[in-house]
Amino acid sequence: ASAALEGISVYQKDTDRILTCNGSSWIITGGKPPACILHKSTTQVISQNTITAIQFGSSDTEIIDTDSFHSPTTNNTRITIPTGLDGLYQFSYTMQWPYSTGNGLIEGWIAHSRGATDTRIGYEYDSSNSSTNEASSFSGSAIYPCQAGDIIQLYCYQGKAASITVGNSATIPIILSAVYIGAY
Repeated sequence: ASAALEGISVYQKDTDRILTCNGSSWIITGGKPPACILHKSTTQVISQNTITAIQFGSSDTEIIDTDSFHSPTTNNTRITIPTGLDGLYQFSYTMQWPYSTGNGLIEGWIAHSRGATDTRIGYEYDSSNSSTNEASSFSGSAIYPCQAGDIIQLYCYQGKAASITVGNSATIPIILSAVYIGAY
């Protein structure tokens, strides 16, 4: 792109997007946004007192993955921001911890990683020390700036039982999403 093209918009048919030149690069200004929405269709065991990344493997569902943000076979816990898609993103997740007796903390959060720096975004926890059977539903959302190569993962932690199985819930499934909002 060049300064002479600044302000020019084009329609990109293969992605159904409108791109506009800002004088140095082309940015997405309309049409279908880049997005990745993952649904955990299977179960996963979360061991006690262990921070665990939720896996979205080949038996799970990629509801949308417009630009190869996710691989179900390689690093399947990750959404990776593709080259050329730097900008602001909205990240969201939902998950449900099943009924479990015992005292202890349960947590869920989205982690943003850039190089060696990790940041928790969209964090929620339940510090209930209830020994009754209670399910906990979590959801979180955050708008965050990202660069190509940044990694987004959904993590959880539980201190209630030796292990708790999550996922495959008909009521509140585990979903992780990333939707491009625009350049920043």
